[in-house]
Formats: sequence, structure tokens, C-alpha cells
Amino acid sequence: MTRSLAHRGPDGEGIADFGAGGFGHRRLSIIDLSVLGAQPMTYRDRYTIVYNGEIYNYVELKKELEGLGYSFQSESDTEVLLAAIACWDVDALSRLDGMFAFACWDAEKKRLLCARDRFGEKPFFFSVHDECFVFGSEIKALKAGGVPLAVNDEMLFGLLQHDVVQSLDRPESSFYRGVFSLKPAHWMEIRAAKSGVGEQIRYWEIPDQTTKLRKGERKERLLELLKRSVRRRMRADVPVGTSVSGGLDSSTIAALMASVEPGSTRLGFSARFDDPALDEGRHMETIQKATNLTWKQVWPNGDGLSDEIERLFYHQEEPFLGASPYAQWCVMRLARENGTKVLLDGQGADEFLAGYTHFFRPFLSNKLRTEPAAFLNSRSGLRALPGSAGQEALSLRFALQAFFPGAFSALGSVRRNLGPSQAFPWLGRDWSRQFSRRRPPFRAHKNLDAALRFFTAEYGLRTLLRYSDRSSMAFGVEVRLPFLDHQLVEFAFSCPDEDKLSQGSTKHLLRLATEGIVPDSIRLRTDKMGFQPPEEAWMKHKSMQKKVAAAFEDLRARGIVSKTTSAPAATTSWRVLMAHFAFRFAEGAISGLGA
Repeated sequence: MTRSLAHRGPDGEGIADFGAGGFGHRRLSIIDLSVLGAQPMTYRDRYTIVYNGEIYNYVELKKELEGLGYSFQSESDTEVLLAAIACWDVDALSRLDGMFAFACWDAEKKRLLCARDRFGEKPFFFSVHDECFVFGSEIKALKAGGVPLAVNDEMLFGLLQHDVVQSLDRPESSFYRGVFSLKPAHWMEIRAAKSGVGEQIRYWEIPDQTTKLRKGERKERLLELLKRSVRRRMRADVPVGTSVSGGLDSSTIAALMASVEPGSTRLGFSARFDDPALDEGRHMETIQKATNLTWKQVWPNGDGLSDEIERLFYHQEEPFLGASPYAQWCVMRLARENGTKVLLDGQGADEFLAGYTHFFRPFLSNKLRTEPAAFLNSRSGLRALPGSAGQEALSLRFALQAFFPGAFSALGSVRRNLGPSQAFPWLGRDWSRQFSRRRPPFRAHKNLDAALRFFTAEYGLRTLLRYSDRSSMAFGVEVRLPFLDHQLVEFAFSCPDEDKLSQGSTKHLLRLATEGIVPDSIRLRTDKMGFQPPEEAWMKHKSMQKKVAAAFEDLRARGIVSKTTSAPAATTSWRVLMAHFAFRFAEGAISGLGA
């Protein structure tokens, strides 16, 4: 099991046997590189831990614990985490600023305490097999431990029909039957004297509160929290670099890193694309010059995707929606080739600061219901909104759905009752029949706050964090996300909607807070498309077309795709390819060799 995760920890291996069970660990040495920081680690001859992640406020926690009489032999955050558990037990979780997944054995209580960070930055998979609780950072570790893998039909249907890879009704589910995930912001325990797995218990959620600060004060507070988060996430005994995409979020992180250590030389890593419509090179160059970064670039292409897509899936383990994880994979490999073990990245801000144009829909829908006069008076401004948001908001359908959401939901139920042959024409009739009455895995949101909470804590961000973790750890690189400081997120949710969306601009408060820090050509731009490679062109490569054809043949043979399905659309091709790889992964036919 431990060897299957060697890529996540190339710097060492440790095994511990405590009678009731055992721990295995692969080490990625980042804080306290000495043997004193190795895991599994035992504290006070009672607590033994195996842990993946970083506790960014370990310096502050260590000082507090020393004041309470706790002593330390190492300079590692792992020992601080152990002492915190010894002192506060489960209540220690609320004190942690970090990304983590851990299991801690208490020899006195004969209890295994398992916990995961608030947003799910670090993974924790588990299964019960042959009366044994088996867990690991990746599904392949469970497979190596004897857990059989079989594709979860419900998750497969979600992928093929709706292009989703996460279950909203069962968020603990994975793409494989019998393999589950410890949910973000949850903990659970396993008792040696009891059978089965304990209930997953939530220890944190985004509070419902409203700040009393004025707008100028809110801007300053946001920047203050973000600076503190960057400083903490730069704590390491190895080189720390950053990802550079040319957008506001990554540029903000790069600029703040430069302000924390002025005059220092730091590496920045970017993915570039041959398609001028998608390449962000000129914006990347702007922030590179402004922050004195030593800039390293990689140019992913369709040939590379075709050559490496199976190895990429081996590390992702579950389907991914599009080719952007491949570009991310190339960036992480570039970082490792240049001796950088830690990267700070701007991920997370789009979900809680409203960086996507689809957030205009719940924002405008709520405004139409609560302030119809103001909404109608802003029609000229609505037409200037990015994408189709403005035109959609001016339509009759938008108004009817805003005032009568229940009626639209009922119409959706009627459509689902039409039957599988009409609802899913390209899927095998017998296979898809079981899903004919299932409601689509989407949610309508009554206002912006509800939508932001959903995409931050329930859906969307979780999938992106999985992509980031697997692509980076495939090369032994740790990604740290300053925007996901929980106090920063809590503060952002306490701010009014207009701090997120204002006059057609997304992430409004962040744009104000970074004035004078991020160049205006980046800070004020509204044309950022996201991390979007030329996927359509890549899929047209002959080698990719051969893989797609083989995938369709495989799914037809399994009765999942209709034998009458003609030439598929590009998006359908990708879904079928991912489904095919999921079966091959479960059957042990995909290898990570050569990554």
C-alpha cells in the first residue's frame, strides 16, 4: 500500500505496528527535514499519527502548547498536531489553519481518530474489507491493500448523462463501489472493540454572519487576512515557488509573496498554449516583471495529452472533466524538474468571491424579486454584463423562473418521467432504465450567497482540489492555497453581495484591495477565461480519436452505450473516454509508469 503512494512521498518510508492495526507513510520532506520529522510519529507513548498536509499556524500553536506544559523534540508541524490532539482532542480541529488528512491512534482509548481539512484539499479514502478498516490518500493504496474495485453505476451515469463526477446526494461516494471519502470538515472514529465505521461528524461550516465594517475597512481587512495567509503558507525548509496564470488570483498571490520577501528571487511556473485566443502569455509576462519572478514555461499539446492521458488518469483515479488537469500536470512536472517542492496557487477565490459569470444568475434573480424597480432601471447596464448573463436576465423566461421556481422544478420532473428511451437516447436502454426517474444533479439557488456556499463547500471546488492534489503529488509537489484560509473565507461571506459582483465586475472587493499591488492591466481585466487549453483541437489528433473509438467499443460491449449511437460530439467523446479509463483502472489495466 505504501509503495503504491511512493510518488506522493519520494523522500522516505515509514511503517508502524500498534497491535490493533498498522500505519504506513510516504514522506515528502518540507518542514523539519531531519529524521525527527519522520512518520508515523508517536507522542507521549500514547498517540501515533500518519498525516498528509501542512498545519500553517503550527508556530503559533506550538507557542500556546508550550505555555500549557507540552514539550517538543522536533521542529515539525506533525508533532504540534499530535500535541494539539493530546491537549484538546477533537476540539483541536477548530484551531487548525491548514490542509490535512490524518489518522491518529490513541493507545489508551483504543480509538482511531480520522479527520480531514475544511475544504477537502487533502484526500482521505477508506473501505471496510475482510473486517478491516483500510484507508489511504489515494484509491490505488486501497486496491494494493486487497480492496476490490468496481465502477459505481450511479456515478458513471452522472458522468455520461450530466457531465458530473460528484454525487450531491451521497458526497462520501467515490467512483468505485465500496470505496468512500471522509467528507471535508468532518471527523470520524473507529473503536478497536466495535465493528463498523463511526458516523462522520461535521466540525466546521461557513457561519451565517454580517460584518459591520464599512467598505473601506472591508477592503483593508480582506487584504490583511490574505497577507497573513500568504506569509503562513510560505513557511517551509525547501524552495517555495508559485503558479502564474495571468489572472487576478494567481497574480495577487505572486505579488504578495514578493511583498513578504522583497528582493528575493522566486520561481514562477506557467502553462502556455499555441492557440493565441487561449494563451495568457502577455498577462503572465506583466506579473513576472512586476514581481521579479524567474519565469519557467511549459507548452502542453495534443501529442503530449495522447501519450500521457492514461498515466494522468492513473494518478487522478476518477474521471476529470476536460483537459485542464493535463496542463496542470505539466506545470507540476516543470516545478519538480526545477527543484521546487512547494507552489502557492490562486485556486479557491472564484468560488467564494464570485469569479464565474454564472454567479450573475442567482445574483440578478434575487435582485429582480427583492428590488424590481432597481433591477429594471439597470437594463442598460445589464446588457454590458460579460457573456450572456445580461441578455438572459432581460428575458421573460428568467423573470418567470425567478418568481416561480417551483413551477420550473415541476416541469423538470415531468420531463424525467418521459422514460429512458427519450431521456437518454445514446445510452444503453437496459442499463440506463434504472436512472430514468432520477433528478439531475444540479441545484437552483435563490440568491448569490446560497450559490457561493454551494460551490465553495459542497460542489465545484472539491473537484478542482482533487485535480490539483493528484496532478501535483504525482511529482512530489505540494500545492498551497492562500485563498482557502478559513478565516478569510468566513470574512468574505460576511460581506454584502456588492463586494463580490458590482457593475458587471466579478470579485469586486479583491480588485479594490489589490490596487497598487497588482498591475491594473490584470487587476481590472474582465476577459479572463480560466485555465482553458485548446481541448477541441487536441481531441482531433488521430491518436486521441483511436482512443475514443476503442472507448466507445468497450462501453457498447458492456451495454452502457447504445449500439446505434453515431459519431459523438467532442464532449460526449471525453465522457466515454473517461468512463472507459475508469473500468480499466478498476481492472488494473492502467499504470502510472513513466510519469
